Amino acid sequence: MSRLLLTILCVAALVAGSLSLSAWIVASAPPPIQVAVSDLGPVPVEWVQASRRTVPRSVSVQGTLRPSRTADLAPEVGGRLVEVSDQWRSGAWVDAGTLLWKVNPDELTLEVARGAALLEQADAALQQAGLAVTQSRGAEASAREHRDALARDEGRVDRLVSEGHLRASDLDAAVARRSLADQGLREAEARVENSSVAVRSAEALRKEREQVLELARTRLSKTAVLAPFGGRLEGHAPAVGGFVAPGVPLAQLLDVRTLRLLVHVPAEQTVGLRLGMAASVRFPAQPEKPRQARVRSIGAQADPLTRSIPIELELDPTAAASQVEAGGELAAGLYAEAVIELAPLESTFAFQREAFTFIDGLPHLFVLAQDEQERDVVLARPVELAQRGTALSGSLWALSGGVEEGERIAVSSLSLLTHGTRVQVSDAAVGDTVR
Repeated sequence: MSRLLLTILCVAALVAGSLSLSAWIVASAPPPIQVAVSDLGPVPVEWVQASRRTVPRSVSVQGTLRPSRTADLAPEVGGRLVEVSDQWRSGAWVDAGTLLWKVNPDELTLEVARGAALLEQADAALQQAGLAVTQSRGAEASAREHRDALARDEGRVDRLVSEGHLRASDLDAAVARRSLADQGLREAEARVENSSVAVRSAEALRKEREQVLELARTRLSKTAVLAPFGGRLEGHAPAVGGFVAPGVPLAQLLDVRTLRLLVHVPAEQTVGLRLGMAASVRFPAQPEKPRQARVRSIGAQADPLTRSIPIELELDPTAAASQVEAGGELAAGLYAEAVIELAPLESTFAFQREAFTFIDGLPHLFVLAQDEQERDVVLARPVELAQRGTALSGSLWALSGGVEEGERIAVSSLSLLTHGTRVQVSDAAVGDTVR
């Protein structure tokens, strides 16, 4: 028991000593340095006055240049090449109708001659069958007239027999003659039908051989391949004497006289975008030569991932044609930047984007006001942006609400301002009333 009491007393003594030491260290520490915070005074600011006006509007986009038309040039008839255009070089310009290559036509020429001969034979057979139909129809008409005459004679003999002027054997003979005439008429009709069938068969044969000849002529015409339109060739020329296979492309033809720029515009920036709107296109490779273009097509569906809509711009074909003639035309596949001029915003407020401050993710403007002591202060006011991301005459942002006509907006020293900060206002507005 005495040992436990002694242990407790020792622990208590140690705790008391530690507390006393801590109190002594705190009491002996030097007092903290006091820094007097002086009043910095009002923050000097510059301002602009809110005023409604018409503001130009545009959309900046980027895309890749591509030709208006492309054609994969592949032989439809295989064989040995007997001629290749001497203009064929990768990147060379060829006019529409230029002969690019020619496959040996000898075999197809023989096929055309054979087809023409067979067609002549079919024509002769058809003509003969037609003549047989004419003859058989004439024979049928004669047989019908003969049968009709014998039928009338049979009727006359029958009347005379009934009157007692002729014997019954005379009537039997008349019936026999009319029966033979009926059989002859049936045979004549069968010959007409047979000859008609022969005509139809001859017509079918002629049509079949005509199609074979037309196919042979078409194949023969395709041994010589012409450029379908004017453009630049992409691909190395094949060698004369080499063999080509049907359907295997030898080159690609690009129509670079009319070039198009495919761009993707965020959906919120397409408000007001219309077909035919003007655009200015610049290429990093030739920044000093802007090209004029117009909106040719606007996609009907936005990309589900990027929420952008494909827009196609067509460069001025007149300028492109003059560049081709001068040898300075653009190449397909180039990267380009374009500015599409949209319809201006009427009667709206617009300020430089540097005038905006984002508080809790929302855009605010610092509006000049006076406090109760009639001192100049700024009030952070939330505003609504109209078509955010659409450039208005450079770097302007338009408002759909939040300010009133004639209010003064602070545009400098924004990093020093908060809601209610005292400011020293310059005597006059900075620059234009809408910057």
